Amino acid sequence: MHKILFLILCSLSLFAAPLQFAIQHPWRMAFYPLTPTDTTVKKSTTFTFTETNDYENEEHLILDYELSTLTLTQTYNLDTTKAVTLHLPLCQIWGGFMDKPLDWFHDVTGLLNGEEHNIKGDNRVFIDFGNIHQNSPYAFIGNATFEFKQLLPWHPKSTNFAYRVGIKIPTAPKSSGFGTKKVDYLVGFIGSYKKWLYNIDLLYLGKNRITNLAKSKRWAYSLYLFYSYKKWEISWRYISSFYTSDHDWFDSPSQIVNVTYQLNDRWSIFASENLTPFYGSPDFTIGAQLKF
Repeated sequence: MHKILFLILCSLSLFAAPLQFAIQHPWRMAFYPLTPTDTTVKKSTTFTFTETNDYENEEHLILDYELSTLTLTQTYNLDTTKAVTLHLPLCQIWGGFMDKPLDWFHDVTGLLNGEEHNIKGDNRVFIDFGNIHQNSPYAFIGNATFEFKQLLPWHPKSTNFAYRVGIKIPTAPKSSGFGTKKVDYLVGFIGSYKKWLYNIDLLYLGKNRITNLAKSKRWAYSLYLFYSYKKWEISWRYISSFYTSDHDWFDSPSQIVNVTYQLNDRWSIFASENLTPFYGSPDFTIGAQLKF
């Protein structure tokens, strides 16, 4: 699944806040769907729409689908240094519309044979791993998360810090392929300096198995780095493997790069592309975010 960046660009304002969306892949959304945050405390309501195209065809694994997700993010400030945030995603699996444009892109760049990329056919649903077998569109509620954030009273050389703790509420059905029905926990550290922002997160995962193919790890971690320039923003995200398996496509870290452009004070558009080793993250994601 080799490709190069094919990005629509996207977003932030003066001090930029990161986009409120998680990596749209079964391995990542079934557990704690990590969403980046910043070092500010402010009441806000955010709607984030993502359209994701994914294709993986490996031994014991076929993923061929598009995923439309609308995520509500509601933040309430408890005082000037504390806030709580709820993330709730609503998801629709369907055949989508991006297969042919991505096939064309892979063909003209010589990176991949477009026909080989979609052997199940264009704009179809085919999800097959473990006990999950789906070949038609379906909708589900994704896993919700509830987080508490506390700003820290250290500001060396205009640097700001915060920490957060969170819990995954297992609202996603396991039959969807995007749920485990187990609770996960998060503790994270956030730092910012001028146009730079980073998140370091540690996860404690509930037990889950993909038949005899993969067993969930108890601990995982994620790194997130973000930079903004005027109306533009670029971010990189790395997440460690969530599974122990003899197969790389189950037991693999993930990387994505995201570029955002802020249209105005409320609207942003963005696009994400996965990076090597290409497992555990979708091929391509586009989206828009509305913030109040």
